[in-house]
Amino acid sequence: MLELKLLLCYCSFVAFSLSFLIKLKLHRNVQTLKTLSVKLSNEYSGESISVASKNEIYLSFEYLKRLDERCCRLSSRESEFMLSFWSEALQCFQIYPNVSSERVSITTTCNSLSTILANPSHWQQYATWDGTNDRTSSGTDKISLSRIIDSILKTTWSLDSFQNPVLIHTLCQLNCFDKTDPKCLSAYEMLLKRRSRLVHHRKQPVSAYLRYQNVRALLALAENDLIPDLTLLDPTLCTVGYALERENIVSFDELCRQLAFYRSGDNANFDVIVLAYSLLSYFETSQSFYLSKFARGVVPVTNTKIIESALSVIFQSQFSDGTWRKGEPINSIGNSGTRDIGNNYVFFFDLLASVLGSIGDARPELLIPYLPQLERCLTWAETNIQKEMLPDIFDPVTGRSYGAVVQGWRSNHLGSGGAVGWCTSQVFLGLSGLRKLLRSLITSNILTEFGGQPAASSPATGGVAVGQQRDWLGLMDADLELAGQTSSLKQELFSRLLQPLERKEANVLLSLKKPAQEAAVMELSTLSPIYSAILFGPPGTAKTTICTSMASYLGWNFLTIDTACFLSEGLQQIASRMSYVSAILSIYLAIP
Repeated sequence: MLELKLLLCYCSFVAFSLSFLIKLKLHRNVQTLKTLSVKLSNEYSGESISVASKNEIYLSFEYLKRLDERCCRLSSRESEFMLSFWSEALQCFQIYPNVSSERVSITTTCNSLSTILANPSHWQQYATWDGTNDRTSSGTDKISLSRIIDSILKTTWSLDSFQNPVLIHTLCQLNCFDKTDPKCLSAYEMLLKRRSRLVHHRKQPVSAYLRYQNVRALLALAENDLIPDLTLLDPTLCTVGYALERENIVSFDELCRQLAFYRSGDNANFDVIVLAYSLLSYFETSQSFYLSKFARGVVPVTNTKIIESALSVIFQSQFSDGTWRKGEPINSIGNSGTRDIGNNYVFFFDLLASVLGSIGDARPELLIPYLPQLERCLTWAETNIQKEMLPDIFDPVTGRSYGAVVQGWRSNHLGSGGAVGWCTSQVFLGLSGLRKLLRSLITSNILTEFGGQPAASSPATGGVAVGQQRDWLGLMDADLELAGQTSSLKQELFSRLLQPLERKEANVLLSLKKPAQEAAVMELSTLSPIYSAILFGPPGTAKTTICTSMASYLGWNFLTIDTACFLSEGLQQIASRMSYVSAILSIYLAIP
């Protein structure tokens, strides 16, 4: 459920206000929102409405909530669908359910791990980093991600152009890339050897899709401080920064080229898949803080106009059922090697998940005009679930087979058949990205309406940013005496409220990752943690300042509800206004 965490309320003799830190989250059980917006009056009419009016419709509570409810219904079945592809014997996720295999499917398993990490709150009850002695509510053992990684590390790596970057990216996500391990070093070297080269111009050795996968892997290494020592490598190899800089240049050139082909009507040369993945490579490299430090001004700032134009073309090229044309093959014909991808064309939900995870995460406002197109993809997922029964038992009397029912998805580029593991994981990854986008837009909607303050940006590596700490550290303290013990206001709030909340949120995702050896142990207060507080006092005693400082430290949004909110439509409308405000806040106000 989208949730509001109530942090603090205070009152005085003159007026009262409720101060909230908003932390919007998603949960699979979302209650229905009553009609809270009058912006939908033209949504289903046949009248022509302006782009601005359409954006108002797409940003209305009713529209966003309706999409979120549909996403939640599918996402709530994530473990049910994906566990059908789980192999206890091999400790991996397989391409097809209940099919005997002697080797680990690396790419399918990596895709599944990325999907699990994108929805950690759902998978808490089914998987942990070390699943020893952990059991689910149904009595079965939890999946151990550490054993999955061990299985991957013991398997022979093909290091082909598809498997290699996906493997490196997944190992970095789980803090499992060993900078000194020979296998990891070999994979890293292959990653650098397959970088984009200006001399090849349009004829790069790998497809736009694979170049983007390389970018993700290189950025994962850089952002997690996992780049190996150059002394352990081939001295002729370039650095990560150089490889990313070259990809930024090549992807920008190809991005502009594809836009030119489209605008000129050159359908023979225009390729929407090349456009989309060139856009993603350009966007992520130009947004990278690591690359901006390395390039020292060589890489220009992100060209937002180009990004907007490319997104417009991509979604204009979408078919009415939510899919896109095949486009450029992932690998050149005859160069498949030992790839384990099941298909040589990009599954459109893979593209969707990439756009949502990249542009949707960093610049969600750029995707507002395309919510109807994203809804088409959601509709496809709802209407194309593949179902099959595994014939575990055969009754000779009735001639019928009985067994578990497997459900999932199959790429629109594959022929007829049942659900496929990597397709199913990519659909759920896309749904997680869509839910995150909707959460961001709903959050922005609330903050705009009630004049709230958006959260400070968190660092890419996680934790509390220096800027977030500054407000809290600069806050003046005050002595307190509690139960005969001398303390201070900041000490009590930090140890009993801020620190427990910080740890509580971090533990959801950290429980699925390899523990960092250098991680510091947080010393919690011996007193019970609290999740709300009341400050009271006359005006000017820093009540609001304390709240905003705490919000800044936690990286939460901050919202104040005071008497002005209830009087904004006049005295005659106080009752209806209170009902309106309460109805909105009650949907998100819940303690997990």
